[in-house]
Amino acid sequence: MQIKHLRLIAKALSLISFAFIAFFLVAHIFGEDRISFTNAKDMYLFLFFPLGFLAGLMLAWKAELMGSLVSIGSIAMVHVITMSFQFDTVIHLLSIPAVLFLFTYLLELHQSRK
Repeated sequence: MQIKHLRLIAKALSLISFAFIAFFLVAHIFGEDRISFTNAKDMYLFLFFPLGFLAGLMLAWKAELMGSLVSIGSIAMVHVITMSFQFDTVIHLLSIPAVLFLFTYLLELHQSRK
């Protein structure tokens, strides 16, 4: 598989992830359950997921390494804040595009050094 195909797959999956998260975010904001932060932990969790994660996916379209690290780092910070290091199927499946962007960058870097 060529790098350009892997990049296209990463971009397509990032659009799907973005749309999925944005749908729930908008529904939560405008629905009956308004966003409310009961403590600082809730605010930090919201900053890392979904905001930091989505910002990383958008950034990865222009800067693959930086964007993928922001998204992956945001997911890691959610685990650190919640002190839960178990596999979360939905969140980890949504982060596949960030991992693909990272692989794309690393493969391109590897090929350019040959």
